[in-house]
Amino acid sequence: MRLLVIDGRDIARHAALMDEAFRLRHRVFVEELGWERLRKPDGREIDQFDVETARHFLILDEDDNLRVYTRLLPTQWPHLLSDAYPHLAPRGIPRGPQIWEWTRLAIDPKYRGDGSWSRGSGEMARAVVEHCLANGIEQMTWEGHPVWVTRFLEMGFWPTPLGPITDIDGGPVIAGVMDVTPDILDGFTGRGIATTPMHAVMA
Repeated sequence: MRLLVIDGRDIARHAALMDEAFRLRHRVFVEELGWERLRKPDGREIDQFDVETARHFLILDEDDNLRVYTRLLPTQWPHLLSDAYPHLAPRGIPRGPQIWEWTRLAIDPKYRGDGSWSRGSGEMARAVVEHCLANGIEQMTWEGHPVWVTRFLEMGFWPTPLGPITDIDGGPVIAGVMDVTPDILDGFTGRGIATTPMHAVMA
């Protein structure tokens, strides 16, 4: 397995891989989860935040097929919580150069486990934490199904809700923020998610 971290400014240099990533996002969030407002005729889920400031994470298998995708957005610029869902954080949205938003985690169905702790989500979460620690990112905001509060706790995070659970597109959604600290890596190791022979390439 290997990890690619693609800067938003360089999407064109990795057009084929990013096309696969946008298609995976459409399959997961539109076709599987039913987020119809994101449906696109071309089967690619691309939003207004897929810009130069975005950072895309792709885990590829031995044949360079995409297995897991996610994205980080710097909060000092427009991002989902600030511009699409500000009502999820009525007490204020944490923002700053050391705070990034974690969004759009999509896992190929063939690479999922039987429960909340899938191998794919664990490997990507560890990769994101290691990237944050190496790049001065101290906190992450997020929004998603309330089950993610439990999942983050299982990973070793201490998520803090930013507001109440709210219905969006027929499902419950909550926003939160959590610190990124080195001890979180111990939780991954305890779950058998150790650093693997992946390498991050900012290209």
